[in-house]
Amino acid sequence: YRESVVCVQETHLTSDAIPGFRQVARRVGFNVYAVPCRGSGVRAAGGLAVLTPRGACSRFVQDTADDFAMSVWVGSVHVMNVYRPHEQSVLQGRVALSEALQKHGLLRARAAVVLGDFNEALGGPLTSMLVAFGFARCPCDGPTRWQSDSPGDHVFVKGFAAPPVHRILHHLSDHIPLSIDVPADMQ
Repeated sequence: YRESVVCVQETHLTSDAIPGFRQVARRVGFNVYAVPCRGSGVRAAGGLAVLTPRGACSRFVQDTADDFAMSVWVGSVHVMNVYRPHEQSVLQGRVALSEALQKHGLLRARAAVVLGDFNEALGGPLTSMLVAFGFARCPCDGPTRWQSDSPGDHVFVKGFAAPPVHRILHHLSDHIPLSIDVPADMQ
């Protein structure tokens, strides 16, 4: 099957590298929306990318100033990709997530997906906040990082039943890319 949306965190893609990444993704049938990482070389950190199938009705919404989140519309579903750095405090993370949800319009969206690297276990402050806002966590069948069993990556949905998470076993970053199948009537 073809994934509806693929979200990647910690891409370490600089502004200069994003056009090349877009070209490669286009050759294999995807559009790329990306926010560059901070720094460069061995000091590079962060960076987000959302890949949507070419031909899918998708549009980039906006990114936050600190590269915490980015979002795209895919059909009638609003998808937000999140990266919370390890060094960010819980309070900073809660504020950033709350601001991103409001700025990107996910609290008002009929159907929404929020996924990414929250750097916390389920039941932590950020994931609990999403549940309080009416999002449901999608079940995942294994670890979300290559060299860790640490459960820091999560997928949440609102407006449709929480489908299972697919782990794409490809080394795009130190995280295993995650995707879900969005109901056909919402694409």
